[in-house]
Amino acid sequence: MSFVRICVLLSALLPALVFGQTISDPAEAAADSAYKGHDWTEAEKLYSSLAKTDPESARFAYRLGVSARGNEHYDLALDSFAKAKSLGAGKGLPAFIVDYELATTYAAKGNSMRALQLLAASADGGFQQPSRLNEDAEWSAFRTDPKFVNLAKQIQHNAAPCEDPEFKLFDFWVGDWDVTSTADGVPRGPAIFPAKWAAVSSGRIGPQPEAATLARATTPTTSTSGNGNSIGSTMARGSCSFAAI
Repeated sequence: MSFVRICVLLSALLPALVFGQTISDPAEAAADSAYKGHDWTEAEKLYSSLAKTDPESARFAYRLGVSARGNEHYDLALDSFAKAKSLGAGKGLPAFIVDYELATTYAAKGNSMRALQLLAASADGGFQQPSRLNEDAEWSAFRTDPKFVNLAKQIQHNAAPCEDPEFKLFDFWVGDWDVTSTADGVPRGPAIFPAKWAAVSSGRIGPQPEAATLARATTPTTSTSGNGNSIGSTMARGSCSFAAI
């Protein structure tokens, strides 16, 4: 009889309507170029014009928000992000993405309470970009705040849940085995062991950066084979699988 419990990390793709699409309009192309070049003064001016021309565009509202924040025009940024969140709902713009932008803007503005509230909403919604949280300068003053530290851990968990320390408790293989060396075919006798897993991928034993096949290494140099009863677990980055047989 077997019991399997699987937890799968679902990756959220950033919406194309915000971060990239085919552009044919010259005015939009100019705004896109200024945005990508972090020329926030020019980008804000151009996206402000585009947002007036097409007030139903979540993309224009979102990029106007980013540009305005870059110019420290925080009230305009907040209004633009709020509008983008409303326009983009159900249309490819996840709320947790905009909540993070709102949180970052409030952090830049010095409103720590609102910043942390919205960061919590973003983390609860599934925000999973810990590298961005670590790099965004707006959060510099928050690095030692206990609430921020806990939210940073939650966002790291969103990105890679199977790297949580708790999951290491399932790195084991306990069994009753008759072990035979594949080198010479000579039986090595029974083995009863608690053991740690070694990750094996492309012939390399050790921690792997991506999903790996997990196998028990009974010795560092000798391959072995055998049969018996065991209780074990397996894990791979991006998903967590637990099995007891």
